[in-house]
This record gives sequence, structure tokens and C-alpha cells, in this order.
Amino acid sequence: MMSESSSNIQDRRTGAALGRLGRGLAVLFVAQLAFFAWTTSRRWADWAAAEQGGTAATLSVALIAGQLLALAAVGITLWRLYLVATYRPIASVTDDDLPELTVIVPAYNEGEQVLKTLRSLVQSDYPRNKLRIVAVNDGSVDDTWRWMQQGAREFSDCVIALDCRENRGKRAALYEGFGRATGEVIVTVDSDSEVLPDTLRNLVSPLVRDARVGAVAGNVRVLNRDQGVIPAMLDVSFTYSFEFMRASQCRVDTVHCCPGALSAYRRSLVESCKDEWLAQTFCGRPAAIGEDRAMTNLVLRQGFLVRFQANAVVLTEVPTRTAQLCRMYLRWARSNVRETLVMASFVFTRFRRESALGARVNLV
Repeated sequence: MMSESSSNIQDRRTGAALGRLGRGLAVLFVAQLAFFAWTTSRRWADWAAAEQGGTAATLSVALIAGQLLALAAVGITLWRLYLVATYRPIASVTDDDLPELTVIVPAYNEGEQVLKTLRSLVQSDYPRNKLRIVAVNDGSVDDTWRWMQQGAREFSDCVIALDCRENRGKRAALYEGFGRATGEVIVTVDSDSEVLPDTLRNLVSPLVRDARVGAVAGNVRVLNRDQGVIPAMLDVSFTYSFEFMRASQCRVDTVHCCPGALSAYRRSLVESCKDEWLAQTFCGRPAAIGEDRAMTNLVLRQGFLVRFQANAVVLTEVPTRTAQLCRMYLRWARSNVRETLVMASFVFTRFRRESALGARVNLV
């Protein structure tokens, strides 16, 4: 866990790196624009003089189209850099304003780690009388249930343990937790993750400050970074995915995916769509993966905003072997294809009263 001083140093380094990247892209954009203007003027002159035809003209059109696409790509990247540079997380609200919430922790074969997850949640800087934790054992075949029961005994005032004898998948386990939820907000946390003391209060604050916000994505970082090169590389990848991509998406009120490792939802919105979410199919088969982005899409489709909180940090265990890494990325890629198609079905309609132009640009 980083100290405050090292975190500030990292933030300054990240800002400086983004600044250098932005300046470099700006120079590239101007150079591309100048080159495009020069080549286009030459091609128009050639066509006017009837010196080109057939294949040569086709190649010229292809060159101009390619340059336009390159200009668009650099322009969108510069736009995203601006969004990231102007992004700021919402400040935390007071204890009196914090809502009652239920944290749902689904687990399958996590062993002792699930107890560490529960302890990190209970030790949060969050009013104990407003915190309820539901741990769901999804048919584990190891000793996960025993560790869950120990957590429920240690924190009997706020932790409830549910045992599902059959392994039905994370989506079904979350659904069981939804049925036991109380309060205004539902938070989902993976059982291989640990939150920082201020994570929960920072995560739910956007829901308190803006009634139009329906869900909030947390900031996922790597818990086992010191276990090899793969976790270290994934920490860099997560930094880009959250503090760049989700930060830019947040500025247009449309974060594409609230991660399963840490997300917050208005309970009323979850209640209105949880049955549809559980029964989701794709190409005639049950959708067993991508439950986090599926729920995010359902919140967006109801016309609500989805934000990102960089100051709501969760540390999660990641793969340490190549085979595990490949399976994880394949699972993400498959669900992204499905949910991108789902998002495309409503994002180009008037699905909310606020502007959706930024959401459409990000999707394309």
C-alpha cells in the first residue's frame, strides 16, 4: 500500500507523462494536418489536369481517406487527454450524508483471502450502523465457506454469510446477494480484493451529490504486484484502463464498465433490472461472463449517468501465469463484444436528457 507522499509523487509523474504525451500528439496532429493539406492540394491539381485516372486516382483517394482516419484518431486521443487533464474525483461527503449501503462479496474457491476482504471492508472509515456486508459462497469446493463463517462470527453486527451449495457462477451469486440487500446503495467487491479505509465513502459520494448518477466505478489496482512481471505489467495496464480511459469516460458521464472488483449502484436501479440481467442471453445461450458491464449498460439504458472515482481504490489479485492471463483477457474480450453491441442498440437514441455525444464518440 502506497504512502501519501509516494502517491503524490506518482500523481505528479503521471501528470508530467500525460503532459509530454499531449505535446507530442499535438505536434503529430499539426504535422499530419499539414501533410494532409499538401497532399490533397497536389491530388486535386493532378485530377484537374486530367493526369490521373483509374488505379492512380483510386490510390489517391485511399491515401486521403487514410490520412483522414489518422487525423481523427489523433484528434480523439487529444480530446481524451483534455478530458483526463480536467478530470477530478468528487470530494467525499460527511458521515451524516453517507447512505446506508450493502456490500456484496461473491466468492468461489478463494480460501482465506475472503476473510481478508471482509476485514478490509469492516475496517473502512464508514459509519458501522450504515454498513451491511453480504458474503455469498458460490459452491466452493475448498475451505472458503469456513473462512466466510469466521468473518460472520467476528463481525456479527454487519456481516452475513450465505452458502450456495451449487456453483452457478458469479452472476447468480450476486443475484442472491441483491435479494438480501438493504439501504439505498449496493456495492459489489470481488472476494480476491481489499479496499482502503476511505474507499467506500469516496465511492458512494457521487451518488449522494448528484441524483442523476446511477452507478460509480472504483479504481482497481494490483494487490500482488510483487509476485512477478505479469502483475507488474497489469498494474500499468490498470492505470491506463482506469485513470485514463475511465477518467475520460467519466467526463462525458458514461463510464462503459463498472468493474466487478469495486462498483456502487443505486439499489432502486438494480431492483428494476436484476431479473433481466440474470436471464441475459447471447446467441441463444446464457450470458455467463461480463456481468459487470452488463449491469452498467442496464443503468445507462435507464437514462442515468455513470461516473468514475479515482480516489476509491481497491487492490485486487491478478494472474501470475501466462495461461491464467490469456483466459482472463479472452473472457473480457468476449464479453466486450457482446456488451458493445448492446450499448450500440441504445446509445445512438435519445436515452437520457443530458448530452450523449461524448458517449457516442467513445463507443465508435
